[in-house]
Amino acid sequence: MKITNPFGVDVFELVLWLVEFSPYVIGSYVALVCYTLTSVGGPGLSPKKSAVHSTRLACASLLLPGLILGLVGSVIVGSWEDAYVRGYDIFHRPSLRAKLEEYIETGESDLTHVLESGKYAPTFGLHEVGYLMRDLLRHTVLHSDEHNEGNIDEGYNKGNDWFKATLGSSMMYTTGLYKMGKETLEEAQDYKIDYVADAIQLEPGMTVLDIGSGWGYLTNRLTEKYGANVTGITLSREQLAYATELNENNGAKIHLQDAMQIKERDDLPRDGFDRITSLEMAEHVGIRRYQEFLGLVHDMLKDDGVFYFQVAGLRRAWRYEGGFPR
Repeated sequence: MKITNPFGVDVFELVLWLVEFSPYVIGSYVALVCYTLTSVGGPGLSPKKSAVHSTRLACASLLLPGLILGLVGSVIVGSWEDAYVRGYDIFHRPSLRAKLEEYIETGESDLTHVLESGKYAPTFGLHEVGYLMRDLLRHTVLHSDEHNEGNIDEGYNKGNDWFKATLGSSMMYTTGLYKMGKETLEEAQDYKIDYVADAIQLEPGMTVLDIGSGWGYLTNRLTEKYGANVTGITLSREQLAYATELNENNGAKIHLQDAMQIKERDDLPRDGFDRITSLEMAEHVGIRRYQEFLGLVHDMLKDDGVFYFQVAGLRRAWRYEGGFPR
């Protein structure tokens, strides 16, 4: 969903920009407030000038909070407007998220009906605002290595049997790729991996680092079908156990490793990897550390290497991304 103001500015882009450059934005904001404070003047000011300075100080102090509230409000109102235009009854029914939360708490209603009836609008509301303030900003503005590990239990260590029932036999937790739209989930995942192999021009014997290797199916297919020497890394112990068993006899290596600390290892190729892949893992890096993550990938890639980077974006306009040579 693209929400725009009358000048054609994408609000989501502004939000992402604010988060990505938040240290500089906050620093500039503090400097502006401090400058305004120091330029207020002494006690000898006339009442008129004193009032002007007080107004300037109030405006400077409210600038950043007002901008943030305005942007978040624009996203909320824009999502409601979008849902209304698409025919959702936003005035008499709860949002899709609110209905799902009600189902989780009470067990009442039918989950298939909630998801597929088209009665509940996927709007941005109180639950999403709460998540934004409580978790998303914490993991983007203040993102640390400890935050990476803190996401794992909630997101991935909830039982491999649960994920197999949800994701199918391939156990791929990333977007599948459908050629005709009639493929099974497993066929779509196989085609996605083959697409990746073709995009990075993978050849037998090449060294590959898969960052965020999950349950190891991409590692397995690149190893057994394409003859690559694949190293996968994950932060989930349950994923590690499953992926190690899946790749037990094919020579692939799976490590329990935080991607942001991988350069500390001494068992990786000294001259770098021929290919590096990262499929929908970088969301866990956090916007604040994106440049650090990409720099790390650059340092671990051979000069003629190729990095395949796939992310799950916020905008509907985002589509599948291909491989990018250095």
